[in-house]
Amino acid sequence: MSAIEPMQPSRRRRRGSLTQERVLAAAYALAEEHGLPALTMPDLAHHLDVGVTGLYWHYRTKDDLIRAMSMPAMTRLDSLMIRPTDENPNEWRQFLSSYFHRLRTVYNDNPVLADIMLMRPSPHESEAVTLAYTAVDTVVEYLVSAGFSHETAWYLFCTALYFTQSAVIAERARARYGAPLGWLQDSNRVQEQGWSTLAALTAGGDVDLDMTGDRAFRAGIDLIIGGAEPESPCTRPDALP
Repeated sequence: MSAIEPMQPSRRRRRGSLTQERVLAAAYALAEEHGLPALTMPDLAHHLDVGVTGLYWHYRTKDDLIRAMSMPAMTRLDSLMIRPTDENPNEWRQFLSSYFHRLRTVYNDNPVLADIMLMRPSPHESEAVTLAYTAVDTVVEYLVSAGFSHETAWYLFCTALYFTQSAVIAERARARYGAPLGWLQDSNRVQEQGWSTLAALTAGGDVDLDMTGDRAFRAGIDLIIGGAEPESPCTRPDALP
């Protein structure tokens, strides 16, 4: 009879060595590799070389984990955005256009960030919300300095923000699932539906009827910003041309 081999000690990390920072960093890494929807607690535990119960000590559910991920996501978003610091208020249209084009680019270049901030129903951490509204206050204050009332500045910002976020959500859905109906880009088939106006739009191939793409975004954001007018002229001395 062969001798019984001694039991090998477990190589898993002790629960005390697992910090929230390590969990969040690992969760982000896995989400960037496989996508946020594919992230599971067992896969994350395996990646960290810990038992899944060790994760539940920090985050009881995946929604709790993603809620915690909103703070590093918001911090990253904030670091990549532009600010109206020292911007001439008379050039508010140019700044606002640049701001929302930048926001769309950041979201599309960082799919995990976009999924956490836009695609998940889970509420965000209060610190993330505070950071977000600090940035919003800065832009709205800039619009007020350009001559908008506080209320108009707020609704102008919100309208452009919601349009941008909706565009990103549509583009993320198209990237993940494909175009909703490919034949919508076939002007002859669109015409067969009796949609003569939409058929005319698609005839040149420049308009996507799923309302995604660079041209659609430029047109929409230009209409929003172009249709806004300050209630009073900007009178700040440093804003004069």
